[in-house]
Amino acid sequence: MLKLIVIFCISCTLSHSAAKPSAFQQALNKSKKKWGTKFHKVETVKKGEDNTTYYMGTGDVLEITVLSLKEFQRKGLGDELEFYVNEDGNVNVPLVGIVKAEGKTVSDLILVLKKKFKKYVTNPQVSVFIKEYRSKKVYVLGKVYNNGWIPLRHEYTSLFEVLAEAGGFSAKIPSIEGIALNEPDMRHVYVIRNKKKHIVNLYDRLIDQGDDEPFIMLSGDKVFVPEPVKTVSILGGVRKAGSFQIKSGLTLLQAIALAGSFLEDARRDQVKIIRRNQKQAIRVNAVKIFEGKEKDFALKAGDVVYVAEW
Repeated sequence: MLKLIVIFCISCTLSHSAAKPSAFQQALNKSKKKWGTKFHKVETVKKGEDNTTYYMGTGDVLEITVLSLKEFQRKGLGDELEFYVNEDGNVNVPLVGIVKAEGKTVSDLILVLKKKFKKYVTNPQVSVFIKEYRSKKVYVLGKVYNNGWIPLRHEYTSLFEVLAEAGGFSAKIPSIEGIALNEPDMRHVYVIRNKKKHIVNLYDRLIDQGDDEPFIMLSGDKVFVPEPVKTVSILGGVRKAGSFQIKSGLTLLQAIALAGSFLEDARRDQVKIIRRNQKQAIRVNAVKIFEGKEKDFALKAGDVVYVAEW
C-alpha cells in the first residue's frame, strides 16, 4: 500500500534548530496534499485509475498464492513464494506456466490467473502482492537523508513522494550550538530528464498553495537537492538564530536585523564572523558600528555570525 505523503509548511525564513524536526519532516505530519510545479502537467488519469495504479515491469518481485493448491503452500516462515518478472515481462507460475505480467496491474494479473487456475480449482482464490518494486526507479542525491535509487510505487508518483521515500531533506546538516547550517536549497531542486534540466522551486510552491498540481516523476529521472548558493548563519544572542539566504552586499547589521535584532543580554561588542578558508574568526564591535565610529562589516556567502552573550 502506498505510503501516505504529506506536505510541509515552512516559515518565510529558514531558521530552525537541528534538534527539532526539519522543515520537511514537519511537513510529513501536516497535510495529505501533494505539491509540485506549474510547468509540469499531470498526465490524464485513465478511466478506472487512481493514484495507486501501478503497471508491473521487468525486475518486479511478486508473491502469488492460490488457496487449496499444495504448489502454493508454504513449508515454513522462511519459505517465500516469490516470482520475478523476467526480461520478457513474464512470470513462471506453477501448473499454468508462463504468464505475461508486464504492463498489467495486480488486478489484471489476478483475473488472468483465475481463468487459468479454473482447470484445477472450481473457484480459485488468487492473491498477488508486489513485494519489491524494481522496474521503475529514480535516482536521488544531494541534501536528502538517503542517497540512491528510489522505486516508483505507482504511475503518478510525485516529487514529494520521492523525497519522502528518500527520508526527507538531510538530517546530516552541520550545526553549531544546535543551529542547522547550509540547509537544503528548496528553491532549486533539480530534476534531470532525458538530458534536460528542470528546476523545481519547492519553497515558493509551499507559500502559494493555490495550485495542487504535482510534479509527476518518470522512471529514470535523477533528482538533486543542493545546498543554498548564498547563505549566512547567525547564532548566539539574537532573537531568531538560523541560516538565511542572502543577496550580495549584505552587511552585519542587516543580517542581525534579519535575525530579529540582538537579545538584551547580547554582547554587541563581541561579534565573531567565522569565514570559510580562514583560520581565525573575525572580531567585530557592533557598538562602534552603531555609533558611526566604524563602517558596517560586509558579509560573504557562507559566513557564520556568532553573537556572544553575558
